[in-house]
Amino acid sequence: MQAKAAWYKGYRPDMGKAFDHILIHTGAAAVISTVVRGLRLDPLAAVPSSETLQRFGNTMLCSTYYVLANIESMNGVKKGDRILQLSFGAGFKCGAGFWRTLRDVKNAKHSAWDPYD
Repeated sequence: MQAKAAWYKGYRPDMGKAFDHILIHTGAAAVISTVVRGLRLDPLAAVPSSETLQRFGNTMLCSTYYVLANIESMNGVKKGDRILQLSFGAGFKCGAGFWRTLRDVKNAKHSAWDPYD
């Protein structure tokens, strides 16, 4: 039993392989970079969150929906994609949601990401 515990202690799942898209709360650039570092993500995974922070600032929980709109508008999502939604609140509050897309979304026209705004 002890050998199993030692193996488990050093285990950290590869979140970049577990999920196709990760929606990181846009509380601040430090929040985004800390999540990327802590989950050992490819820095490219944070681009939609960083673009959302730059364009809209910290919009609390709904920021992750702006990040999803960015992904749908810029890259699209495929049916069956796995999405991890991460949000943080004041103090030590963290919420996470797991989604699986039900249909393809390509070239979405979200007004929040209209290039002419």
